[in-house]
Amino acid sequence: MKIASCDAGVSGAVCLWDTDTNDLKLFDMPINDDRQLDTPKFFHLLLDFEPDGLITEFTIRPISLVRQTGEIMAVAKLLQCDLKVAAVNSWKVRMLGENTNDKQKSIDRAKELFPDVNFIRPRGRKPSHDWCEAAIMARYYYDLQPKAKSK
Repeated sequence: MKIASCDAGVSGAVCLWDTDTNDLKLFDMPINDDRQLDTPKFFHLLLDFEPDGLITEFTIRPISLVRQTGEIMAVAKLLQCDLKVAAVNSWKVRMLGENTNDKQKSIDRAKELFPDVNFIRPRGRKPSHDWCEAAIMARYYYDLQPKAKSK
């Protein structure tokens, strides 16, 4: 299964996870000069990956994130992949144990789930909590899928 997840925002992140090969790639959210989602770049990033499913957060503030979420949903529709728009309190409670803004808790959990992944941005010095949250949301989407019954 190929899962794309998005932690929306100007400093947001995109996670592309192929669960069959356990290949997980992280990218900064493509943002244009107007500090908005670069929808064509985002579309082509996902088009090349061919996701089976996409997950992003639902938010009502600020309006720029609402717009970005709408654009992410439109891309999912164009790609004809399954879409899950998760409330922050639902995925964080399930994956972190509480609805928290504690960035270190997200970093620690992502490292626990994906110990072989480098969560440091190319020019960064420490793990990106945005990259970590995108990876955690991908795992949340995976955990929501019905599992095949073994014989």
